[in-house]
Amino acid sequence: IFAHVMMLILRSGFPTFVVGRFSQSFIMLPALAGIFSLPYFLLIRGMVIRTDNVAGETKFAAVIKKILEFNAKIADEVYIPYVEIKDNLLCSVTDNTSIVQFPNAVDSEKFRPIEKEYAIERVGVSVDRKKFTIGFVGAIAERHCVPELIRAVKVVRQRGIDVELLIIGDGPL
Repeated sequence: IFAHVMMLILRSGFPTFVVGRFSQSFIMLPALAGIFSLPYFLLIRGMVIRTDNVAGETKFAAVIKKILEFNAKIADEVYIPYVEIKDNLLCSVTDNTSIVQFPNAVDSEKFRPIEKEYAIERVGVSVDRKKFTIGFVGAIAERHCVPELIRAVKVVRQRGIDVELLIIGDGPL
C-alpha cells in the first residue's frame, strides 16, 4: 500500500519537501527524501522507546532506536515537544541536523508543571492522597481512548489494587 501511495504522490507532482511523524516502521519517507535529495522534516511526539534499561533493552527496542537515529541523521530538521527526547534519544544526531523544541502546540510558559497539592486545590476535587491516582486531563474524545482507560482501571481494581481514576475534561463521549 505504501509504495502505491508514494507512486500516486510522485505522479501528481514532484514534492518540494517531505514531512514525517516518527513511528517504529518509519523507513520509507526518509529514504524517499534521501533518494530524491528533498528536504526532510521529522516530527517526534514522544518518547518512542525506553531508555532507562532497567528491564534490559530488547532487540526490538534496539532496532527502533536505530530506525530513529537513521531518521534523525537524514532529517534537515527534527521537531520535538520536550528537550528530554534530545537528551535521551537523539544524542547521536549529527551537528548538521537542527533540533527544534516545539512544545506540542502548548504554551509552556502558561501551562507548566505545578505542585500536586496546589493542583488538587485548584481543580476542586476530592482526591484521597493515600491512594494511587491515575489522572487524565483533556478532550474526552474517541482518539484519547478514555473508555479503554476506564476499563483498564476496572481490571486493575478486580486484581485487588486500590487505585483512583480522575478524569477532567469534556467532549463527545
